[in-house]
Amino acid sequence: MNTSRLIILGVAVTTAIGAGYVAKQMSAAPPPQIIVDNTPVEPAVKLADVLVIQRDMGVGSVIADQLAWQAWPADGVREGFITRDVEPEAMNTFIGAVARLPMFAGEPLRRTKLIDAGQAFMSSIPAFR
Repeated sequence: MNTSRLIILGVAVTTAIGAGYVAKQMSAAPPPQIIVDNTPVEPAVKLADVLVIQRDMGVGSVIADQLAWQAWPADGVREGFITRDVEPEAMNTFIGAVARLPMFAGEPLRRTKLIDAGQAFMSSIPAFR
């Protein structure tokens, strides 16, 4: 093999090893654990129960058993989300409501995406305004 090729190969291998070492050192270290009475304690995150859709729903779908309460970080609860603190009977309230817009599994339920049971459907969806 030519001497110049061996030198280039050696430099390439050395560079690859150095890059791997640097990448490993730059990876984030795991967060430190707090230990109380020899038991690791996870940091507390305040949670709130939010009403979510369990299955995908298309426009015009009627809500029957697709709702569930899900724990969300309280900092992530936005205006318009339906929470158990504010409306504890919401699961029963929305049975029979119709989806005005598509909704996806795991998505928080919002009143703006629903038509209450008994209201006119065609006049309330965006395509027919």
